[in-house]
Amino acid sequence: MAIERNDLNTLNNVQLKSENNRAFYADVRSIMFFTKDFAISPTYITEPQDLLELNISGLDENHIFYKLVASAYSQSYTPLNVVVYGNNTATTFTELMKTYVDHEDAFEVTNWVTNMDIVSEKTYIESIISYAKTDKDKQFFIAVNYEKLGSAAEAVKLQTENNVNNVAFVIEGAKNLAKGNWLTGALVGGTIGYKDLGSYIVHSTQINGFVQENFIKTEQKAFWDAGLNYLSKPTQGYYHIVNGLNSDNKTFIELKLVEIWLRDGLKKDLTVFQVRKDKIPGNDTGKMMVYSIIKERCRQGANAGMFMVDSSGSYFGTITQKDKNGNELEISLGHLTVSDFTQESLREGKFDFDLRVTYLNGARKVDLTGAVTTDGEIIFNK
Repeated sequence: MAIERNDLNTLNNVQLKSENNRAFYADVRSIMFFTKDFAISPTYITEPQDLLELNISGLDENHIFYKLVASAYSQSYTPLNVVVYGNNTATTFTELMKTYVDHEDAFEVTNWVTNMDIVSEKTYIESIISYAKTDKDKQFFIAVNYEKLGSAAEAVKLQTENNVNNVAFVIEGAKNLAKGNWLTGALVGGTIGYKDLGSYIVHSTQINGFVQENFIKTEQKAFWDAGLNYLSKPTQGYYHIVNGLNSDNKTFIELKLVEIWLRDGLKKDLTVFQVRKDKIPGNDTGKMMVYSIIKERCRQGANAGMFMVDSSGSYFGTITQKDKNGNELEISLGHLTVSDFTQESLREGKFDFDLRVTYLNGARKVDLTGAVTTDGEIIFNK
């Protein structure tokens, strides 16, 4: 029945219902807490209590999986898009991921988080690492119960033997775990799950409600040198995340998320373009099309505060800075090149591209290289 203007005054008890769809979760802030202890269908939650209301046998307030999720809601900011999932029959993470992707209620999620036992589930965790190497569109966080691991040497070994640029190990200390505080949950929930890219630096994330751990100086130095993520000593009464690095000990977590944002956006932009245009011509016009699509994505990132720009607003321009001696230096913020067609590329039907942009603080850069085919497919080199 159509509602006439005059009918509005007579309406009451109207319930508005909104439903989230998969596209809603296509956000680098989206979080997936996953477990192998329980069978849990993909479920969107807005508070820890939602997890308990699933009425799963054995999953209560004392279980470490619940405490991990609860820690994500313990900070000043709470995560926007959180999904929980469990598969207690899969023997590897690849199996878990397959059943998840095939599930009718699955969502696109960027950040995958677990706190399964770092020792007894060693083989399963190794399968997470193996999978992460094949899927660069996801960021993984693995909580490390330091007391169970046993020593700084074992923690460093875990980090160095699993050199992956999209997996972060987070050291969990005994004093906070005794209080139900999981640093991994607090980090992903309070910062990564809420704040816009460009507005935070993971390695300086402030952590509230935690207590000082008993890490001695040699342990902290070992963590620092290896690039492990751990809780700082209090500075003026505040605690922070130290390092903010993935396990390759060089990729900052927020830069990996920016890269994922770029990769995901370019894939979708090219898909839309392909639907509208069917095919990219293998000539200078096609080259300019590819250039424009990539540049537009960069413009969106710059407008969102992710990328540094020069005085004219260009993210491919130059800025001038002074060194310690007062000398002025010109610094290039980035570039985008799309190759001309050659005999070889004409046969393969693709344009090679090389992209570099500078993250908002000016000290770090994000690089992407690959090729765009005339069919609108994008292939990344890493």
